[in-house]
Amino acid sequence: MRSWRAELMKDVQFRLRDHFVAAMVGQFELAAGQGQADQLTAAEDLRRDITLSGAITNDFIANTDALKIMPDAGGVSAFRRKADDCVAALGSIQRE
Repeated sequence: MRSWRAELMKDVQFRLRDHFVAAMVGQFELAAGQGQADQLTAAEDLRRDITLSGAITNDFIANTDALKIMPDAGGVSAFRRKADDCVAALGSIQRE
């Protein structure tokens, strides 16, 4: 049986994907949706979901600490760099 946190994280991963695609449509001038308003909404939703996934990850870490399970340091570092890159990319989207 999967934990509710694992299911929540899976759902958040799908939302991250969907919001990223919606936010980036304007970056490549692809035709879709209502335009800039939709892109800005998607970018805000993406920021929110990144924060949520961080909270879920920290909760996982707290539980694994209690069980003395250590995450792979290289994997953690790679994921943090990727998250930082995503946040930086989102920061480059201008709010009008």
